[in-house]
Amino acid sequence: MCNSITLLSGKGGSGKTSLALSMASLLSKCGIKILLIDCDLSTNGATYFYEDKIPKNLKRISSFYNIIFGNDKNHFDKKVMSINDCYDFMPSLEQINADNTKSYSFAEEDIEKFFSFYEYLKQMYDVIIFDCQAGYTDLLKLILPNSDINLVVMEADAISSSAIRSLYLKIGSLVDDKKIYQVFNKATNEEYELYSKLSGVTFFTNIETIKFDWTIRKDFSLARVPDLENISMKYGKQIYNICEFLFKEAELETKLKKFKDTITINEKKEIKADLEKRIIKMKHSSLGSVFKNIQSLNILFIPILIMFSTFFVFLINKNYDYSILSYLSITFFVFTVVYLMLNLGIITKNKRLQNKEIKNYENELKTTQLEIKQLKNQTNDIKTKRKQ
Repeated sequence: MCNSITLLSGKGGSGKTSLALSMASLLSKCGIKILLIDCDLSTNGATYFYEDKIPKNLKRISSFYNIIFGNDKNHFDKKVMSINDCYDFMPSLEQINADNTKSYSFAEEDIEKFFSFYEYLKQMYDVIIFDCQAGYTDLLKLILPNSDINLVVMEADAISSSAIRSLYLKIGSLVDDKKIYQVFNKATNEEYELYSKLSGVTFFTNIETIKFDWTIRKDFSLARVPDLENISMKYGKQIYNICEFLFKEAELETKLKKFKDTITINEKKEIKADLEKRIIKMKHSSLGSVFKNIQSLNILFIPILIMFSTFFVFLINKNYDYSILSYLSITFFVFTVVYLMLNLGIITKNKRLQNKEIKNYENELKTTQLEIKQLKNQTNDIKTKRKQ
């Protein structure tokens, strides 16, 4: 059974396309056959990421534009772009030119054409993702009635809320009998604490809040699809949570669970990196404390100065008393020995505690490295069996 999901947003810049790309990437890595369709005929957002992969022989590729506007009855027979073994992509346009920049206007006769297109694709994929243009377009009259799930992507601000209200008024009649959810995207730490606890009190049921991640922002600016296997554990887990919530069929759930190992590996990698930083910091701190304790011995300079001053006074005074000089010498010697013993005891104790702490971190690091290795072997075994 094929599942279709439409990604919507009230305004541009919500991160809808990044989310669509991330979901498609994650699902494909789980062995789920996925088709991502760029339905944005205005900005061609997702197509931007795969522009360099569009074949030079444009007649070989099918695009969303050709499906909607094309007169070629055989366009279903054309190939879509293959990103990997389980991930296909359909661009919005093969190439932007003066002939394909017009906006779509709804026509009743297009309903059957789109339905035929959709039914054809459902036979080949487990999941179809429609990445739509921000805001409202007439294309939604074709897509929403056929989509199984609708996911609204919004930011945690007043402008996004206003845009969502406007969008809902225009699409409400199209999604009344459909599953429709929302995610808050690009949340700050403070916003995450608040919005991650919200499920109701909004237009749609909130299923996840995604923290702002500079890595994702950088990938977007460089036209790179987020690598879900090597990205931060937190972001990967959030995308996984969304997919796990939306796709509850037993077969998809079983395949999705394979990604949990990847999330755990990324979590262990972050723990490993943190332990390595702590060990380096502790070693530098240990060395610094030794120098600090040695510097503290400078306090002995004061009694030494007093001692030598006293010796000098006695030497220039013919009537000096040796007993007083002996007493001062013994006092200074005892003071120095006690002070040194106390400082050496403190230095030794601190060094011992620091070495013990470093040793604990090093043991924890070795355990984490072993766990990462075991999880990677386990993941590779699953991938090998899947290919066989």
